[in-house]
Amino acid sequence: MGIGDVLQVDGTRDGSKDHTMMVSYVSGGTAYLTYHTSNRYRRSMNQVLADWGNANY
Repeated sequence: MGIGDVLQVDGTRDGSKDHTMMVSYVSGGTAYLTYHTSNRYRRSMNQVLADWGNANY
């Protein structure tokens, strides 16, 4: 993923997107996402995946 790319999450796995995040930084091949719901800034992709568990992307 690159800066400006958007990632949407279906956290409830019902086919509807529940959350949207944007890549705001990339370092060492790791994308960092920023989003408003819980005011997260530059959260690593690994942290996002851990936070959302079994979500669909």
